[in-house]
Amino acid sequence: MPHLGLVTVVVPDYDEAIAFYVDALGFELAEDTPLDDGKRWVVVAPRGARETGVLLARAGTVEQRARIGDQTGGRVGWFLNTEDFARDHARMLAAGVAFEEPPRHEPYGTVAVFRDPYGNRWDLIQPRRVPVEGAGPESGSPGSTGRTASTGSTARTGSTGTTASTGSTGSTKSTGESGKDASQEPGTADGEDGVPGARDRPSAHGTEDWPAAGPMTTARLLLEPLRADHAPEAFPVFDDERLHAWIGGSPYSAEELQARYRRHSAGRSPDGSQGWLNWMLRRSSDGQLVGTVQATLHRPAEGSLTAELAWVVGSDHQGNGYAREAAAAVRTWLRERDVGTFVAHIHPEHETSAAVARALGLTPTDTVVDGEIRWSGPGR
Repeated sequence: MPHLGLVTVVVPDYDEAIAFYVDALGFELAEDTPLDDGKRWVVVAPRGARETGVLLARAGTVEQRARIGDQTGGRVGWFLNTEDFARDHARMLAAGVAFEEPPRHEPYGTVAVFRDPYGNRWDLIQPRRVPVEGAGPESGSPGSTGRTASTGSTARTGSTGTTASTGSTGSTKSTGESGKDASQEPGTADGEDGVPGARDRPSAHGTEDWPAAGPMTTARLLLEPLRADHAPEAFPVFDDERLHAWIGGSPYSAEELQARYRRHSAGRSPDGSQGWLNWMLRRSSDGQLVGTVQATLHRPAEGSLTAELAWVVGSDHQGNGYAREAAAAVRTWLRERDVGTFVAHIHPEHETSAAVARALGLTPTDTVVDGEIRWSGPGR
């Protein structure tokens, strides 16, 4: 049977590209053969890969140079599978690889999006193993090719690398964003009062000094900037399967939730291209934590500073208008800090979240991401 032998990555310089793929990613230099006119046949591949490799092709025309770093129009185009995510993620960080997001745990596996020096987007992913008919429980995994690297398209949902960043709720998301967007950490629960978070978005230009989340008060709520030590108190609120009625998945463990809060309280993505703002919602009357609101800030190539909003209210506290009250306070706070555009993604049948978005001054667009409608507007 035919098999996929090589995929091409267009680069500006052979040796610079070899240095990244071999030294930073840990690939092997499989071939480097001189050709005519100063060209070379350069192939790199993950160590131990037997079939698929990456051809590093130096751009030779204006059209080819224009495609460097944007061969897939901003989507994730390559998928690097690993059997030990923590090991390879730590090694790549130490080697200077730029990750767009912290690791996130999806139904199909553990994943994080990174970029090569030219802007090409990759998934580092450890697929979740699932039973395969006629085989043992460790025999297969969705989206896995059985090789070290998967460089083509895969069949699993969410392999595009878009991210959803409503991660401060303590829940996982089953629709497979990776990610919007770049986002804080794709995957969350929304429940009756929640919406998923950051999705596909243009890349920010470099890093910015993002505003830090500050404390706020409303008529009934205290909004506290997220801290890692919120996790023990928040865990019983979000350890609730009912919050997954719309998006599937399951709650995080107490340890996973605390680690997640620790990452998100940093206030920015690892490469500085996004601002991560999270608030815990505490009822003023009795001090009870009831939910969260999140804003992921990014600056598109064109247009105003944009905030992608997400909210979640615990099942036992829904129906009181807390999401609307808190999200409105966050919107006002962000507008005072020059945010001009607000975005949310909402399931078309999720009327409660749609009502919150309307109250914020957002309107539905024609854009649908993972089955959810993008709402957008300047906010009132």
